[in-house]
Amino acid sequence: MTLLAVIKRLNGAGDHKWVDSEGRKVVPHGFRSTFRDWCSDTRSDPSEVFEKALAHKIPNATEAAYRRGDLFVRRVPLMDAWGEFTAHDYSPNIALLRSAAR
Repeated sequence: MTLLAVIKRLNGAGDHKWVDSEGRKVVPHGFRSTFRDWCSDTRSDPSEVFEKALAHKIPNATEAAYRRGDLFVRRVPLMDAWGEFTAHDYSPNIALLRSAAR
């Protein structure tokens, strides 16, 4: 939700104004999808930890009733590693954002 709020502020009122270098709209899902791919590619934690970090709901109601923990202790090192990963300059592999108004 935080990313959505930032994008809305960047765009101001009206249509989408922020796009990537290929003209695609900037949406929070891309960042969330990147996080999930990074988790699968680089981490050995169970997928439940990744899904909880993304605040995904458990689709099976019975399982959800029994699995009520927040996995916080397991998510801390995950998010520390993600922060470390995103703090580096990977500019050769990153799509640049530009204003669609330009």
